[in-house]
Amino acid sequence: MAFSWSHPGLPPRPWQVAILDGQPSVFYAGSLDVLSGPHVVIWHQTLGDAHEYLEGGQGFSLGQTSPAIALFRRLETRPVAKKPWAELSEQTKRGYRGRMRSIGVRSEAEMARFHASADPATLHWLRRHGERPADLIVVGGYALYPARGEGVWVTVWEQK
Repeated sequence: MAFSWSHPGLPPRPWQVAILDGQPSVFYAGSLDVLSGPHVVIWHQTLGDAHEYLEGGQGFSLGQTSPAIALFRRLETRPVAKKPWAELSEQTKRGYRGRMRSIGVRSEAEMARFHASADPATLHWLRRHGERPADLIVVGGYALYPARGEGVWVTVWEQK
C-alpha cells in the first residue's frame, strides 16, 4: 500500500529503524538511500508540517530520487507502572518468555528491558488476554511504538 499523507497508518514491514539525532525512528516512505552517506535531519511538529515542508515549501516529493528524501517517525516507549521484571514470580516470567521469544527478545536482560518499556496493550498480550499490538516494534529488547504528540515526524535528506 502506498503512503498516504492523510492516513499514514503503520510503517511498512519489514520495519526499518534508524537512530536519527539519537532518537530511534521508523521509516515510513521515500528512499532509504539517505542513510548510506551524509544526510540532513529536519524534525517536524506534525505530519502536516512535514508535508508542507516537502511538497509546498521546497517543491520536492518523496518519490523524487535526487537528492534522496525519506520520511521517518520517532519511536517511543510507553511504560506503565508495574512490578519490575526481577519481582515477577518465576511462573509469570515463564508464561511471558515464549511470547517474547516469538518476537526476537531472547536474553533475560532484553526481557527485563522489554517488560519495563511495554505499554498496557502489550502487557495484555503477554498475559495471553489479547492480540499483539499492531504498532509494537522491538529494537534491542525495547518495546517501541510510533510516537505521539509534538515533534514526532522527521524528513531526512541525502547530502551531496
